[in-house]
This record gives sequence, structure tokens and C-alpha cells, in this order.
Amino acid sequence: MSGKDPLVNSLQSRRQLLIEESELQRVELVRSWLTMAEGAHALAGRARTIGSIGVAAATVVAGVAAFQRRNPVVAINKKPSWVGSIFNGAQLASAVWLALRRPPR
Repeated sequence: MSGKDPLVNSLQSRRQLLIEESELQRVELVRSWLTMAEGAHALAGRARTIGSIGVAAATVVAGVAAFQRRNPVVAINKKPSWVGSIFNGAQLASAVWLALRRPPR
């Protein structure tokens, strides 16, 4: 023999291959994570845009409903309109949204 054990060389080679494979998997994981993070940021941006449009629409609808009220006195036994309830809910939702959302950067 030449002094080197073939089993040791084989184990060292296998170990080195496993280390290299692990490094490749780590790089691929980081790449996937960055791609997923970019997608999440894009989705958050779209959600903020849609939320802003929704708040603006609800505020406009609530404002129009407030100006259209002609007789604020409602009969005691009369049930409130479901449309009015929706407008009131939209107004409340817009107020809560504006109060809780993060300030613009």
C-alpha cells in the first residue's frame, strides 16, 4: 500500500461532497426566501392600495349618505334601513382604518 487508507479517502471525499451539497442548498434556500419576500412586499403594497381605495370609497359613500338625510327624526317603532346601516358601518370602518393604519413613510 502507499500509506493512505482508501476507506479514509473515500469518507473524506464523501464528506466534502456533502458539505458542498449543503452549501448549494443553503444558497438556493436564501434565493427562494428573497423571492418569497419580494412577493410578500408586492402583495402588501397591493393590499395597501386596495385598502386606501376602499377607505376613500366608504368615506365618499358615508358623506353622500349624510348629505342625503332629510328627516333625521325616525319613528320609534320603525326599523332603520339596511342601506343606512351599511353606510354607518362604512363610516365607522373608515374612521377605524384611518386611526389604526400606519403613517405613510
